Amino acid sequence: TFLKFKVACKTFLRAMESTNHPIVLFLDDVQWMDEGSRELLDMLLQDFDFSNVLFVFAYRDEDSDKVQGLLEKQALVADIQLAHLSASAVYQIVSSTVKTHSETVRELSDLIAKRTAGNPFYVSQFLDILQQEGLLSLSSSGAWIFEVDIIQREIMIL
Repeated sequence: TFLKFKVACKTFLRAMESTNHPIVLFLDDVQWMDEGSRELLDMLLQDFDFSNVLFVFAYRDEDSDKVQGLLEKQALVADIQLAHLSASAVYQIVSSTVKTHSETVRELSDLIAKRTAGNPFYVSQFLDILQQEGLLSLSSSGAWIFEVDIIQREIMIL
């Protein structure tokens, strides 16, 4: 049952950890963890006597209240908050995506930076949506084609 599973997880981590082979457990989107997973993780953290296991939790800042209970149980917690991308960083992403540097690319990246507030995930999603909607396309010669004015009009609809 679930108790046996929890014991098995703890036993497995103990068997795998060593000074020569530390373990890093990266858990993404912890704010969406189900109750069973939270219970398992809570048990591992409460009984934490693993010297060579590092838990790394990633979660959205706006959902931090959902993970605070887990984090409060640990004496050694480093909270690293990632800032939104600057307009310059968004430009670098867009220009590397379309493989060119131009004023038009700058206009597109400024538009994307404003619409996404510099959130890296949203920048990527925005570029994907532009491509899906045919607003950003690859020509037969391999050049990316887009019209900032058309994109600006169309995103008001999207």
